[in-house]
Amino acid sequence: MDNTKGCSRNSKEWWRHMKRHKGMPTTILAARGTNDRMGRGYPFPSPSRGNQTIDQNLDQNPMASHTSLSYYPIANRCQKKIMNNRNFSQDRASLIFQTVTNLKRIKSSPSFMFQILAKDELYNRLISAIISTMRGRLRRYYEYLIIAVGLGAPLALFLTERPPLPPLLDLIFLLTVAAIAARYYVSIKNTIVSFEIVIYLFLLLTYGPVIAALTSLFTISLVWFIRGFPSLYRGDQAGFLGSLKMGLYNGGVYSIMYLLVGSLFEPYPTLIRGIFAAFFLVGLNEIFFAFSRFLERYDLKRYFKEEALQSDLIEILIYPLGISMAMLYQAHGFIATLPLIMSILLLSIIGNQMSKYQSRIEMRIQEEEELNEITEELESLLDLDRLIDTALEKVFHFINARKVAIVLESPDHRIFLHKSYDGTRVSEGEEVSSEAIDLNLSTGEKSLGSLRVIPDLPLSRGKMILLENLTKHISLCLANAILYKLSIEDPLTSLFTRRYFEQKLTEGVTQVEKKNGRFSIVLFDIDNFKMINDQLGHRMGDWVLIQFARVLRDGSRKHDIIARWGGDEFVTILPDTGEEEARQYGERIQEVFSNYLFRIKNREIRCSVTFGHFEYHPKSRIHRNEIFHEVDRRLLALKRKKGR
Repeated sequence: MDNTKGCSRNSKEWWRHMKRHKGMPTTILAARGTNDRMGRGYPFPSPSRGNQTIDQNLDQNPMASHTSLSYYPIANRCQKKIMNNRNFSQDRASLIFQTVTNLKRIKSSPSFMFQILAKDELYNRLISAIISTMRGRLRRYYEYLIIAVGLGAPLALFLTERPPLPPLLDLIFLLTVAAIAARYYVSIKNTIVSFEIVIYLFLLLTYGPVIAALTSLFTISLVWFIRGFPSLYRGDQAGFLGSLKMGLYNGGVYSIMYLLVGSLFEPYPTLIRGIFAAFFLVGLNEIFFAFSRFLERYDLKRYFKEEALQSDLIEILIYPLGISMAMLYQAHGFIATLPLIMSILLLSIIGNQMSKYQSRIEMRIQEEEELNEITEELESLLDLDRLIDTALEKVFHFINARKVAIVLESPDHRIFLHKSYDGTRVSEGEEVSSEAIDLNLSTGEKSLGSLRVIPDLPLSRGKMILLENLTKHISLCLANAILYKLSIEDPLTSLFTRRYFEQKLTEGVTQVEKKNGRFSIVLFDIDNFKMINDQLGHRMGDWVLIQFARVLRDGSRKHDIIARWGGDEFVTILPDTGEEEARQYGERIQEVFSNYLFRIKNREIRCSVTFGHFEYHPKSRIHRNEIFHEVDRRLLALKRKKGR
């Protein structure tokens, strides 16, 4: 009691303090991410860290350099409550912790408030977090209250009033029919309706509210228990308990409804009582579920428009079957109600099958739309590596796979690319197990390779058809990307071609002039290359070109653009690079290549390279069309100087 009073008193003192300073805080700073441990999602000490508290973390925060939560009982009590609540999210806890800290700093130093007034969005986040927490707790209390009243009230009335029971066989039959009707519910858009409410209304009109309440409670709880049993079988105890709780809650709602409505209209004749009961049951049901939606922060306007009105209309049309059933039973006995009961079962089963069919159609439409989106995204990609990575990721999520792989083969069936994706990363060369589904990647008669997938669950026939269609689209996209790759890559060195270089040079100049940036060009020429071809043969010349291309790739950055200009000339575009850095880059390539030893026919030779470089920026006194000619001129001057 003392702690509670202390917490309340501290809060009131703070608000009085703020009013004296003629202002309330428009925001409370929640320094999510400013502290290193907080930023990683660890707002509280773990048990393994001993007595370490959040105070040490706040000491690292410049906005809380002289503040320690341990001095404030309100913060310490909040810390204990939140740490003991496993359902409390760490982000929300971090937000509230830092808020408490800032409240105390404002109390000790009102000027601190002005340091945080500019961050109004964090105040909104705080308010949203607090309201969400309060609604979550209120919803749990509301559900427990419904379960307690819905379970306790009819049992207490049954034990005290001893209402008449239906004959045992009739009761068992009615319970079975109600359970089947509840199991085979009908879904229409966002609305779910089941015909067991006919049985409940029949029992209400025939045997009174207590029997109707107990029957609805037992039937609904049983159906949800059966629905949650697979979770228990899989070892998911939390899922089973959640399903059981939902069954008790829904059963409790119907139990309370039938008790209230039955007690209100018990004196009236069956027909009048049934009509009034139907309307009141629909209204009460709406009140209960609207309040539940409110606690879930659901848009009530949307709820009434998309769910409530439609389900209310359908229930109003279903309830008269219960009135007719009660009047038949009272006039002719239980046998006379059997045709109506069979009709209810037939409507439930047919409606349920139609709902499943509708659901499958909607899912198929959704999958087709997803397939179209994937296809559009893949068709926009021409870079082969990026296309393959994207295709792997899309196929993985499209079929909920465990692993997906793409294997590309050359015309002589040699594998030249093998990539796989397991949901976390794309890897190269990893084998896929024999259980994988192998789909051929081909365009007409030309085979490109295969798509190999290991689904997490067996694929339905419809899903398999969609996957085959997606495979055809991937094949076409791969064929286009391969053709594009061949058009922009030199076949000998696998570097970019001259045409691609010129395109990127034009784009680079435009971007530099727009953003006031810079780039450098380095042009390389292999010395005495004609002599190598003439004396050692073109095979040796090709080998020299391939090795120099490899040196360029190894010595360049990922975003540098390397191209073979022609013959023995190579060029590199270095984005965001000055002239001095370009010179160092050229010297580094020059040194590495000069140390490379070529062996042929018992001979060992070394090659050298000459380079010219030029930095371009918006203030360069040269036209964009003369950039390459300038670097070429510098290269020729150096070669003449070297006599090569």
